[in-house]
Amino acid sequence: MPKKRGVFIGWLVSGAVVFVCFASGLGPLWIVAGLLITAWGVAVATNYRGAADAMPSRTGFGPFWQETSRGMIRFIFTFFALWGIGLAVAGIFKTIR
Repeated sequence: MPKKRGVFIGWLVSGAVVFVCFASGLGPLWIVAGLLITAWGVAVATNYRGAADAMPSRTGFGPFWQETSRGMIRFIFTFFALWGIGLAVAGIFKTIR
């Protein structure tokens, strides 16, 4: 399997894990979900080992598609990192209470 495809499949699988952790509503699992999102956000935003290059830049189906630059992909994942930090902090507060 090519490196790019492996990174993208890893992103999809970890996204499913994050969804399940978030949907559980348990504080400790929210911390795990937040840390996973933060890790992906930081890795892609800093283009660690070409992670931003592995994300698809063209999305859509049929005649409806959109082209996204690598810089915009990195910018979007910066917000994933911030969202992950917020989710982890919310999980910490939820666990303490």
